[in-house]
Amino acid sequence: MNSKRWIEKTTTNQLKNSLLPAFLLVAWLLSGQANGLLAQSAPVQASQPAGFQNPTLVSGFQRLTLRQGLAANFATGITQDKDGFIWISTVNGLTRFDGRNCRNFTRQAGNPRSLSHRVVRSVYTAKNGVLWVGTQVGLNRYDPATQRFQRFMFDTLASADSRHFRTITETPDGQLWCGTKAGVVQFDPATGTVHLIRIPTDSVSQSAANNIRALLVDGLTLWVGTQAGLYACAWRTKQFRAFRHQPQNSRSLPNDWVGALARNTRTGALIVGTQGGTVALLAPGANQFRLLPLRAATQTVTSLLFNVDYG
Repeated sequence: MNSKRWIEKTTTNQLKNSLLPAFLLVAWLLSGQANGLLAQSAPVQASQPAGFQNPTLVSGFQRLTLRQGLAANFATGITQDKDGFIWISTVNGLTRFDGRNCRNFTRQAGNPRSLSHRVVRSVYTAKNGVLWVGTQVGLNRYDPATQRFQRFMFDTLASADSRHFRTITETPDGQLWCGTKAGVVQFDPATGTVHLIRIPTDSVSQSAANNIRALLVDGLTLWVGTQAGLYACAWRTKQFRAFRHQPQNSRSLPNDWVGALARNTRTGALIVGTQGGTVALLAPGANQFRLLPLRAATQTVTSLLFNVDYG
């Protein structure tokens, strides 16, 4: 299949100006509902099984919904594997899209080589090509030879919330870092070693600070977006630095509920999407944020894509 750039969810904005001279796609939740997937591409002309339709072209974007075979119209994550397949995590299973057809994977009762849970929260392609799938209960590794999954339930972790895998990323040493509802899970696939890392904060915001919404690796820093601020973690030493909203400071983090992170690969600036619908820039080494001239109404920004090929 042809390589395509895809982005999850319902609506996108693009920004091209002096602050960010490239293409930034922003997606956010609309009243807790979703309308399938939009993707930049030409329409596909191919026969489909009865009851299905080809992905339709809407304002320059292809739409992929239940009618085209998507597992659910609420997409939670997206990635492309080394073979070119597009993998889409949804609240009703995992979809593999080859540019023409969808194949869906879900939990099957009595089958330990199926997904560990029906609700899939994240999907990630590691640098070695392995596909990882985070569900509401457990992490899964896909085996392309058998088209089955190996489950990692991490029963030694403290609570069920620490097995709710919202987001996955990877450091250069091959360690996986997974954002959960109870902190950051560090997992070494080579040894099977797993650790739960709690965000150091006061007792009042402890639950919200360990409710992880976004992760981004930037050199020796692991950026952690939570429901109680943004944290810079030195992933080798596990030392944290906090960025919080300050009502009297217009250059502080615009909202403590951080839903999305991306990096401007040209300037190194961190791009932060928040619950208040705002997107802000944090320059390398800086302590102050600069708001970008776009706003997703009052909705939560849940996904950011920075495309260096545009412009």
